[in-house]
Amino acid sequence: LFIAIACNSLYSKVNFDVSQLDKNGLLGDETGKVALAYEFCMPKEQKLREQIFKIDSTIVFSESRGRINCSDSEYLCIGHTDRNYKDVLSQLNKLKFIKSIDRCYFE
Repeated sequence: LFIAIACNSLYSKVNFDVSQLDKNGLLGDETGKVALAYEFCMPKEQKLREQIFKIDSTIVFSESRGRINCSDSEYLCIGHTDRNYKDVLSQLNKLKFIKSIDRCYFE
């Protein structure tokens, strides 16, 4: 199932199984649901930063390399799913300057 979703052009850069999320963008069973955190790298440009924040207001920008090893010329961006996750991930997926969107584990 993951392979089919990963090949879907709406989420081709998303490296986690979006089918595990419920309609509110939450993971887990009825006893404990949580949002899924994700991360990606993007160029350190104010114009692009504003564009990202318009798409996803959950995004936090960091100078850290993160687990995904952003370069010195990139921001580490961390966001989380909510009820608009399908639209948000689809829009982020379309941006040429984002190479991949990975699950964030906060280790």
